Amino acid sequence: MPNFKGLTDAVYRAVTGRSRASEGRTTKEKAEWLIKTHGSVKAAAGEAQVSYETMRRWAKGDQEAKNTARSANADKLARAERTARITKAGANRVLNSVGKDYGSGEGLRIKATVTISNDRRADRIIKPGESLPADAMEQVLHTFQEEGPEAAAQELQDLLDVYYFKGGRATIEDITDIAW
Repeated sequence: MPNFKGLTDAVYRAVTGRSRASEGRTTKEKAEWLIKTHGSVKAAAGEAQVSYETMRRWAKGDQEAKNTARSANADKLARAERTARITKAGANRVLNSVGKDYGSGEGLRIKATVTISNDRRADRIIKPGESLPADAMEQVLHTFQEEGPEAAAQELQDLLDVYYFKGGRATIEDITDIAW
C-alpha cells in the first residue's frame, strides 16, 4: 500500500506515475532526460523554449541552467521536465476524479491523517470527488506544469478547504491511500 508524505507526493505520483525521486537533480540530468524523452536535442530545446546550443551545453554538463534578468532558463527547464513527465493516463485520472454524484463513492478518495480544527484522526477517509466541481482539477494540473508539485498540492488543498471542508481549514498528512 502506498504511503505518501502529503498531498505534494500524492499529486506528483498521480500525474506522472513516478515518485519525485525520479526527477533530475542537476541541469545535466534534466536535459539528458528531456532529450531522451523527446528523441532529439532540437525537440527538447523546443519544448524548453531555449536554443539548440543551450540544450546541448546543458546535456554535456558545460553550463548550468539559471534565471537571469534576461532569461528564466532554470524555470523553463523545470517546466519542460514537469510537462514531459505528465502521462496521458495520469492527466486523465486526475481530471476525471471530480464532479461525481453525491453518494456514488466515485472519484477522488483519500485515506490519511486529517486534522480539522483541533480534531486529528488517523485513517480518516474523505471523498472530495463528490464535492469538487467537474473542472476543479484543470487548475491543479496547470499549476503542476507551471509552478511545480508543491504549488499544485496547495491548489488542491485550497479547493478542498472551499468545497469539501466548506471554508474550514484542514490539514491532510500521512496519506496511506489515494484513489483518483
